[in-house]
Amino acid sequence: MDIRKTLSSIESSIVPNLVNPNETLLLKVMILISTQLIDIMDIMQKENPGKIIVQEKNVTIAGTAERLPNVKIPYGHEATILAKSTNGGTIYLGGSKLEAEDRTRGYPLVASGTKAYKVKNLNEIWADATISGNGIIYTTVQEIRNVSE
Repeated sequence: MDIRKTLSSIESSIVPNLVNPNETLLLKVMILISTQLIDIMDIMQKENPGKIIVQEKNVTIAGTAERLPNVKIPYGHEATILAKSTNGGTIYLGGSKLEAEDRTRGYPLVASGTKAYKVKNLNEIWADATISGNGIIYTTVQEIRNVSE
């Protein structure tokens, strides 16, 4: 039997019948903590997502930051961004278009420089370049879902 269903059953059948408010509160807290522990155990038991992706992105016009593509990053993993070794200028990374375009706020990457980000989606990162056509290579992992899930 699913533990979550058992906890839900306890909450719906026993909690309303408790008279003492302290007992009610204690039981609710215990159910909440148990549910959170189950969620944490589920995350810890997940296998590695399974698929590594490596893609390139060039900045079309120097001085005009571009958002990275919509790529979800599994919980606990990160995206690594590498400035192409052939770049003649500097790439600037930021959490917004303005940040990436601001040379004092954007994170600078020279040729072959790397930066890792723990974000939920790659599109939270923007890239700009000092030379049009310079670019990055980004890599992360992707979940492979079982069809029965």
